[in-house]
Amino acid sequence: MIGKTAVLALLAASVVALAAAPTPASTPHAVIAASSSGKTVTRAPLPPAGVELPHSAYAANVPLKLNILGRLTLDFKGGFTLGVQTADTDRTTMKFKELRMEADTSPSTPGSGTLISLASADMADTPLSTLNSSRELRLHTTLILKVTDKETGETLLRLSTAPGKYATLKADNVQTFPMVNQLLTLQEPVHLFEVSSDGTVQTDQSVGALEGFDVIANQIT
Repeated sequence: MIGKTAVLALLAASVVALAAAPTPASTPHAVIAASSSGKTVTRAPLPPAGVELPHSAYAANVPLKLNILGRLTLDFKGGFTLGVQTADTDRTTMKFKELRMEADTSPSTPGSGTLISLASADMADTPLSTLNSSRELRLHTTLILKVTDKETGETLLRLSTAPGKYATLKADNVQTFPMVNQLLTLQEPVHLFEVSSDGTVQTDQSVGALEGFDVIANQIT
């Protein structure tokens, strides 16, 4: 039979072992903070640096003005990727990339009409996108717009934001990140300029404008 002294020694050893045991690593997708009222609230999850976050995207009734086609209202479908650069409890920075969204100007006629696509370009002067501690998300990207003839596949027009300019999509009070049914809104109209055959952006005159862009984003799992 184990004596009282031996039992106490075993209990003390157990306590020491528990104290020394490593704490299980917390998931990088759960950031908990206390609100000013003292209640515990869940802030927007912050993924770790190095993670690639693909998202689907859908934007309905997008107002687009093109000199060759006039004013259009289109539905764009596609997606983009956010590459996390840095992450902490105050601020996450990301690179917005791999944007690919497409709209059909005449979906009822598959063999005729035009397709309009939006893509991003990796430009060094485009700032990183950010998610801050107040749960405000800002996504910055340059834009490349292409008009393609559906019948021939020919590119009829290629436009771009001006050098040093970019589009900003914003969301407030982000509850879930990566995003789930998150609405992002274009902060101001984006002027578009023709791109010549040698890749030069002709900034002397705007030939198009993305006048609005409300997009719903969802993480692709």
